[in-house]
Amino acid sequence: MKAVLCHSFTGPQDLRLGDIDEPRPAADEILIDVHAASVSFMDQLLVSGLYQMRPPTPFVPGTEASGVVVAVGDKVATFKPGDRVACSAWTGGYAERMIAKESKAVRLPDGVAFETAATVLHNYGTAYYALVERARALIGADAIATNQVEVHPFLQNRRLRDHCAAAGITVTAYMPLAKGKVADDPVLQGIARRHGAEPGQVALAFLLRLGLIVIPASSRPERMRANFAATALALDDAEMAAIAGLDRGGRMIDPEWGPAWD
Repeated sequence: MKAVLCHSFTGPQDLRLGDIDEPRPAADEILIDVHAASVSFMDQLLVSGLYQMRPPTPFVPGTEASGVVVAVGDKVATFKPGDRVACSAWTGGYAERMIAKESKAVRLPDGVAFETAATVLHNYGTAYYALVERARALIGADAIATNQVEVHPFLQNRRLRDHCAAAGITVTAYMPLAKGKVADDPVLQGIARRHGAEPGQVALAFLLRLGLIVIPASSRPERMRANFAATALALDDAEMAAIAGLDRGGRMIDPEWGPAWD
C-alpha cells in the first residue's frame, strides 16, 4: 500500500511517497482505512528529530487520522468493521491504512466529517493551548500552573513531584488508574472492601490526599460519577502507607524510543 515515509530526521521537505506492507492489528488494535489525516506541529517535530522521542526509521508519520475500521484484533470489543472512527497513534496516519490501539480510538457520530474528526485530538488541543497561553501572557501570568505527568499507585514519581512542589507547581496525575490495572491489585481491593468502594476510587483518593490534581479519563456518566465519589473517600494513615508501598516504577507509557525518564 502507499504511504508517506520518513527516512531521516531532516524535516518534512524530505518525506517521500513509497510502498509498504499493510499493517496487521494486534489483539488490542484496530486496522483503519484512512479517509483523512491531519498535519500537526507534533508531526513537524517528529520528522525533524525535535520531539522527545525518535521512532526508528523509516517510519510513517501521522499522529491523528480518521476513517473506517476494516479489521479488529481478537480482544477488541468496542469496534467492528464498518465503524467510522477517529484515532491517535505515535505514527502511521499518512498511509492508506493504519493501526491504532482500541483505547486510542473513538466512534464518530454520523454528522461529523472525516476531515473534522482528524483534527480534534492534537490540532485542536494545540490551538487551544496557544490561545490560552497568549491570554495568560496578556494578563501578565508568568508561572506554570501545573505539570501533568504519569502518577498512579504503581508509579508515584516522588522525585519529580518534590521538584514541582519546590517550584510551587501543582502536579496533575496523568493516567491515575494505570490503564485500569488498579482494579486488580489486592491491596487496593482490600482497602476498597473496608470502605464499600472500588479499587479505582481508592487510587484516586490516595492521589487526592497527596495534593495532586486528578482527572481520570472517562466518557460514561456512571463512571464519571463513580470517579467523583472518590473525593468523599477518607483514607487513614495506615492505608496511605500501604498504597505508598505499591510504588514499583510501573510506567504505563514507555515506548521503545522514549527518553531516559528518570
